[in-house]
Amino acid sequence: MVAFAGIVVTTTSASADDNTVVATPQTSQVNSSEPAPSTSTATPADATSATQNTLAQPANTAVSYAAANTTSWETTTSTLNGPTKLPSNQVQNPRNYTIGVYRNETLIYTYHPQLGDLFITNQAGQVVNQPTTTGTYRLQLSQQGLSNMRRVPDLQGYTLQSNVTTTIQLYQPYTSNTQDYQQNYGSLDGYSIRQTSATEAAIHVAGWHASGASSLMPYGWLIVFDNTRGREIKQVAIDPVNRPDVQAAYRNVYGSLQSGFNQDIIIPLSAAGDDLTIIARYSSDFINGEGQRIDHWFNRINADHGNHAWIDSVQYVNGHFQVNGWHATNQALGKNHHTLIIWDASQGRELTRIPDVAAVARPDLAKAYPTILGADHAGFSVDVPLLPAMVTDNIQFVSRYSSTADSNRDYVDYWFAPQQLLSDHRNQGYLDSVNVQNGKLHIAVWHATNQSIGRPYHTLIILNAQTGHELLRYTTKQYASRPDLTRAFPGIVTAGQSGFNVDLQLVPGMGNQPLQIVSRWSATQDANSNYVDY
Repeated sequence: MVAFAGIVVTTTSASADDNTVVATPQTSQVNSSEPAPSTSTATPADATSATQNTLAQPANTAVSYAAANTTSWETTTSTLNGPTKLPSNQVQNPRNYTIGVYRNETLIYTYHPQLGDLFITNQAGQVVNQPTTTGTYRLQLSQQGLSNMRRVPDLQGYTLQSNVTTTIQLYQPYTSNTQDYQQNYGSLDGYSIRQTSATEAAIHVAGWHASGASSLMPYGWLIVFDNTRGREIKQVAIDPVNRPDVQAAYRNVYGSLQSGFNQDIIIPLSAAGDDLTIIARYSSDFINGEGQRIDHWFNRINADHGNHAWIDSVQYVNGHFQVNGWHATNQALGKNHHTLIIWDASQGRELTRIPDVAAVARPDLAKAYPTILGADHAGFSVDVPLLPAMVTDNIQFVSRYSSTADSNRDYVDYWFAPQQLLSDHRNQGYLDSVNVQNGKLHIAVWHATNQSIGRPYHTLIILNAQTGHELLRYTTKQYASRPDLTRAFPGIVTAGQSGFNVDLQLVPGMGNQPLQIVSRWSATQDANSNYVDY
């Protein structure tokens, strides 16, 4: 038990259930100007060793304390801040680190460790006083460091966190030479840009940067420099990737094995269409990437300001056309409404439009156009209704991105080349049979033509072949399936529905006069307008 100003601190042995030092108020008077004794149980020999070595032995106790005559105190948390990569001969310097003390996630004090305030353990949890091998270690606050923090006036009245630790990577010390600074190699193997939110985009970069100067400047950074705006817009730490291929090519360059990177960098969406340059940097500054540094500027990434599109296919499927293609352009940035307009180039007018076109994933376009934002989902597959004008006229598809739902303002268009969707313009028919059955005139006929599109009524007209006088007509929307005609006329999309079998009442004039049978497709039931005959 050790007496302090106004309190008694009882040190308990470390256990799974109780690992604290309890402070209780006392009434005895102690000169508060005298330095408080250490709570460490180390022998004088141990204390001497601790002053000679930078790293202390680990503590098996935690400390709780409060101001004099205080029955409760506030709990704090602490973080050990400092470099995460450093040569093994520099880990002994505690001035590389600080300990932040937080109350309710608010920083209330920054403590600067002294000699003996920190100790290091290997991955097995064993204390290592002088690490000689590279690898991953844990740097922790020692009992001495906790005691020193306890003496800080600004921390009186708080419970301090005892288990304060961080992970560090140690590498072998290296003496640099002039050649190291001349070895500065790198390659940007690939890049692409995609939108990640309403305000941000991600530029994905993959490549490597190998420099002998990284022996003294071990912290890798990636910087995005906006050439359009003339300033740096983002800087991130590199997450190293092993590149044995680079090591094989540059065996004499320090750190060439871990010279790779393959990661996203988040940038403002407004800058996604600018001309950018990626800079790889090694720096001695693990916080901001400044200080002593060496840079490698990769070739400029020139933004694609073009307007690119293509129709992959137009197919007739189940009564409509399926149009597949893509439209990729940075000019569509902020224009989230995609519409496909069907334009009659022969008549110079719009036939219809398909709004709210769904995006189709196109990873091939992301590779072909890596600097076009949204190229990876610039595809479309649209069902277009079959309209009569499509039979004979040249049809032009227009892909439009607009900022408005009606797509009539603030838009960017791509006009595809006009094309004839149906190339078979033939008008084919045949009278399979005609005879009298059970007192009726039985007619079996077919009439196949793409011009029947938009003309749903089929009429058989019986004429006197000599006088041209109409004797009878019969109109129907019922047809006989003719798959044989589909095979015979693959370019006529309605061929399979062009057969008819009808029985007509006999009328005067049919028995002794030659007859002419006319097959008519019409848009109206009376078959007197907008029709095509065979």
